[in-house]
Amino acid sequence: MWEAPVLRQRTSVGLDVHARSVIGCALDGDTGEVFERRLSP
Repeated sequence: MWEAPVLRQRTSVGLDVHARSVIGCALDGDTGEVFERRLSP
């Protein structure tokens, strides 16, 4: 039986939530790159 190749991507995401601010962070599991964004509540 033949199976199609599967692209595996692993990203972890976290939120820091406070009364007047929300910050989202993501970690790319392959490259180690960290992304951070301030989100509007």
